[in-house]
Amino acid sequence: MFIGHYGVSLAAKKYESRISLGILFLAVQFLDILFAILVLLNIEHMRIVPGFTKFNPYDLYYMPYSHSLLGALLWSVLVALIYWWVVRPWDSGSKGAAIIGFAVFSHFLLDLPMHVHDMPLLMSESSTKFGLGLWNHRNLSLLAEAVCFFGGAFLYLRSTQAVSKFAFSYSIPASAGKFARLRLPGAGQLFSSRFTGRVRRQSTRDQEPKPLNLRC
Repeated sequence: MFIGHYGVSLAAKKYESRISLGILFLAVQFLDILFAILVLLNIEHMRIVPGFTKFNPYDLYYMPYSHSLLGALLWSVLVALIYWWVVRPWDSGSKGAAIIGFAVFSHFLLDLPMHVHDMPLLMSESSTKFGLGLWNHRNLSLLAEAVCFFGGAFLYLRSTQAVSKFAFSYSIPASAGKFARLRLPGAGQLFSSRFTGRVRRQSTRDQEPKPLNLRC
């Protein structure tokens, strides 16, 4: 799966508004980023075979460390622990860490129906491999991508509200656990949501105490 992974990021904002959407985007793609690094280091392997599947030409024949079930679980726990350790100076981070960990593991769950039999159970070459092979059915693959992405976008839009058409607004941690707001007039055209052309924030029922407004 490709763009469908970002649907998980968008949906996750409904459950923890304090996590940066950018961090969630990185979390759901962490296993692919890791795979690319391991391929460059000649630890994991792939090859381009035209016509290998109807959706893409990738023969992902060796990726036990990044895309095995055991590997995905271990990386999910590790990333969650790192996130918890980084954010704990101003927040306990336990809920956020759990969401980040799930976002990482969701990559394996969404890849499983798409891949052919190339996703190992364990971190070894001889391990049993899984994959339901939707990539062999182009239209079904596109449908799965669309359902995951737009389903997540729907949840995101339902749980957020527009801040401004023309301003990019986000929260940054400040001393004593408070949050300062930085507003950058005009930057919204670059960073705004692709769905409405607006920057969005969490509904007021999920908001933290009113932040300090800073303008630059």
